[in-house]
Amino acid sequence: MYDAKRSGRSRSSLFLAPMTQQAQDRLDLATDLREALAQDGLEMRYQPVVDLRSGALVGVEALARWDHLVRGAVPPAVFVAVAEATGSSRRSTGGSCSGPARTAPPWWPTGSCPTPRTSP
Repeated sequence: MYDAKRSGRSRSSLFLAPMTQQAQDRLDLATDLREALAQDGLEMRYQPVVDLRSGALVGVEALARWDHLVRGAVPPAVFVAVAEATGSSRRSTGGSCSGPARTAPPWWPTGSCPTPRTSP
């Protein structure tokens, strides 16, 4: 179905043997991602956002990283796409301060909650 959708409107596509493996890989990755989210398996890394004129720290960019036990480092482009396709992204972005505050970088002012910026 995904292959037919990628090909454009009013198209059909045959289900081929390699597609079975691709579908199984996506399913396995989605299952592993749900488990990682439930067990706080994603690591947050922070990058400061600095005003170039004043040199003042004006924000922080939160970067999620996933080091899978078997697959190794899973690129964000891969696991974010899976999270969005399965609805896991809604569960991982709760909007509360507890996650970012718990893992705030040492250079972030104490007592404040970093507000992660998300890319469009």
